[in-house]
Amino acid sequence: MEMNKKIILASGSKIRQKILSSAGITFLTDPANIDEDTIKVSLEKNKNSPEEIAQTLSDFKGLNRINIWPNDLIISCDQILSFNGEIFSKPKNKEIAMNQIKKLRGSNHLLITASTIIENSEIIWRDVSKAEMFMRELSDNQVFNYIEKIGIQCTKSVGGYMIENEGIKLFNKINGDYFTILGIPLTKIINFLFEKDFINDFK
Repeated sequence: MEMNKKIILASGSKIRQKILSSAGITFLTDPANIDEDTIKVSLEKNKNSPEEIAQTLSDFKGLNRINIWPNDLIISCDQILSFNGEIFSKPKNKEIAMNQIKKLRGSNHLLITASTIIENSEIIWRDVSKAEMFMRELSDNQVFNYIEKIGIQCTKSVGGYMIENEGIKLFNKINGDYFTILGIPLTKIINFLFEKDFINDFK
């Protein structure tokens, strides 16, 4: 990678930032500023698939930053939850989070994480990864106690749970990559960065 080229993470997600930082990736954070809800509603009306919606939102986030970082490498991601034809967004408050978990309990759903890498203002890589989540049967009281325990943190992830913390207790089975569940397919991104010589720690 050119010595003056920076890696930009176009996301305000603390967990994505922590994952990239823990992997030893040097980057700057510059969250995208897009109206996700409006875009999502429009795409749903057009009958776009959950995968297409996630990828489009990821693309928009990265492209939103190209005027600021036109010559750099921008990484953006988006995650949606798909359940019985319904797409869940991050809950706005604890009550919505509680209702989402009540819908999901005793069933399985998909977490879909889309990623985009932009270089010199052009998309050069895309990926859509999925994880299947099997939520255990939970009583109303268990759901309430869980939401009360994690508090406002339940609004930080789709579905109202945080798999990296207390949320793991909600599930009895998971099929998929751990990092995909957290909203950034780290292994795939690192593979691409190595392949294109954006990182070369071991040379």
